Amino acid sequence: MQKHLFGQKHPAILLQKLLKDDFQGRTLIFHGNPGCGKFTAGLLLSQNILEKDPFLSPDFLFYRNDNFSLKTRFFLKNIANEKLLEQLIRYLKYLLGRISQSIFLGELPDKIKDKKIEFSALREELEFEILNNSIYKRLTEDKDFAGKIERASDELTKKQKIPIDFIREAIDFHSQRASGHRKITLIGEFENATVQAQNSALKLFEEPPAQSLIILTVTDLSQILPTILSRSIVIKFDRLSPQSVKTIFGENPGNHQSTIDLMSDVVYQYRVKRQNNVREFFAKIAPQVQHGYELFRFIDTLNSDEVPDMQTHFLEELIDYFRNLQMLRQQFLRQTDFKPFVDQVYADLPVTLIRNSNSAELQEICVEIDTVWKKIRYGNTNPQVVFPVLLLNISRWYQKKAK
Repeated sequence: MQKHLFGQKHPAILLQKLLKDDFQGRTLIFHGNPGCGKFTAGLLLSQNILEKDPFLSPDFLFYRNDNFSLKTRFFLKNIANEKLLEQLIRYLKYLLGRISQSIFLGELPDKIKDKKIEFSALREELEFEILNNSIYKRLTEDKDFAGKIERASDELTKKQKIPIDFIREAIDFHSQRASGHRKITLIGEFENATVQAQNSALKLFEEPPAQSLIILTVTDLSQILPTILSRSIVIKFDRLSPQSVKTIFGENPGNHQSTIDLMSDVVYQYRVKRQNNVREFFAKIAPQVQHGYELFRFIDTLNSDEVPDMQTHFLEELIDYFRNLQMLRQQFLRQTDFKPFVDQVYADLPVTLIRNSNSAELQEICVEIDTVWKKIRYGNTNPQVVFPVLLLNISRWYQKKAK
C-alpha cells in the first residue's frame, strides 16, 4: 500500500481536478491491469477528501478480494527492509480492515481448529499492536503471531466473490448521515461481484446521495453491467513502467510492470517458472502433442499446489510469448531493429516460425487464451477442463508454422 500514486500521470491529473471541483454524488470506475495502482488511487483520493487515514474514518467503507497470501508473505519476507516499513504498516491496516469486514459479514468462521486461528482474537491482537506502534517489534520477535497472520491471509484469499450482503451494507451506510462532510465506499475488483450483487447496487451506483462518492476498481470492464458503466466516470490506468515499480519498492530486479508481478517473483519466483513452462511447452510438448500423454502430464504440473495460480500465470506468459513473436515478425518484415522491445528469453525463436506466422492468427490465438484466462479467473472453471483444447489448438498451429 503506497503513500503516493506513482506512474499514473493522466489519472493523477484527473483526480486533482475532481478534488478541486469538489466532486460528489457520482460513481468513479478506475480501470486497469492488476497491480497498477487503482486501489491505491482510491485510498489516496479518500484520504484527501476525508482529510484523515480512511481506515480510521467512520465515513469510509471498503471491500476487496485480494491475494492476501502473496502480499502478507511479501511484506513478512522483506520485514528487515526499512524502505518498506511505512508500506508494511499501511498494508496491515488494510488487512485488519478486511479481517474485520469478513467477521462482520460472517464470511469466515470464528475459529479454524486445524490451523489454530481464532479470527476475532487475531483481529484484536493485530489492532492493538498497530494502534500501539508495536506491530513491527511483535512480528520480528513472535514467529507464531506472524504465522497466524499468514494463515488468516490464506483464508481471506479463498474469497472470490463480492457478496450481496456487502452491497446491502453499503446501501445502509450511505443512507446514514456522515459524521464529516462526505461518505465514501471503495470496492476493489468489482467484476468479482455476482450479477445479483451488481443488480442490487444499481440504484446506489446510478444515483449516489449528494454527499456520497462510490469508487470501483475494475480489471475487466466487460464483466460490469452496462447500466452501471453508463452512469459512471471511467478513468483508465496504464501499466506501470519498471522505473515506477522501482520507485515504489526501492528495487526492481526483473523489470516488472506491476507491483503484483514483482511481489509474485519475490515470493514464488513466478516469472522464471512461467517462462520455463512456456519454453518447455513449445520445445517438448507442442512439436509432438499427438504422441503419448505428455500434454496431460504437463497440465497436471501447472495445477500443482506447489506454486499457487500457476495456471493463470502460464496463460499470461503465453500471451507474452505471442507478443514477442509478433515483435520478431515485424523486425523480419521491416528489416528494423526491434530488439529493445523483445524479451531476451524469447529472442531466439525459430526463424521459420517467425517467417510463417501472421498477425491475424497471432491475434486470434491471444483472444482464445484471454477467453480461457477469464473462465478460470472469473468463472471458477477448472483449468483441467479448458486447458487440453486450448493447448492442442496452439500445438497444431505451432506444428504447421515451425516446419
